[in-house]
Amino acid sequence: MSRTTALKGLGQITLAALGMVLAAAPPARADVEMASQCFYLSPYTYTMRVVRIASDQTPGVQALFVRFRTGSGFQMLGTGVRANSLTPPMKDMVVSFTDNGGYSYRWTASLDPTTSTGPWTFYDGNGGSAFLSGTLLKVPCDADPGLTEAGEPGSDGPGLPR
Repeated sequence: MSRTTALKGLGQITLAALGMVLAAAPPARADVEMASQCFYLSPYTYTMRVVRIASDQTPGVQALFVRFRTGSGFQMLGTGVRANSLTPPMKDMVVSFTDNGGYSYRWTASLDPTTSTGPWTFYDGNGGSAFLSGTLLKVPCDADPGLTEAGEPGSDGPGLPR
């Protein structure tokens, strides 16, 4: 048997095995994606829309997909994690962002679900120094056009410094 024939046969076996694995895999769960949460970051007019994805394997931990926007139109998309804090009932969030120029940022927050508020801080992703901080306030996602899927931010705010 030539190498070409052997590789073709191996490819067909691999494809068949992959098909069996996919057929045996559990179906995707539509209820894993939780309702979006929206936040104002005071004292600035920044907004964030957070989509949380739950995991059956790690209770208390959620993957985050975040859209950060300023009133001037600047926006960034980020990914991160939300977990139960060491100080209950707080929820800790850490998100990494990269803007369209390739500059990175890290955002951290602690949310108290009983008051829907908590402190937040932006860090320079390259140097690690904190440069903005304030208070996080959870709001309904339809409270401001800047928080909706297709809307533009409703209020002006400064862009992030570099």
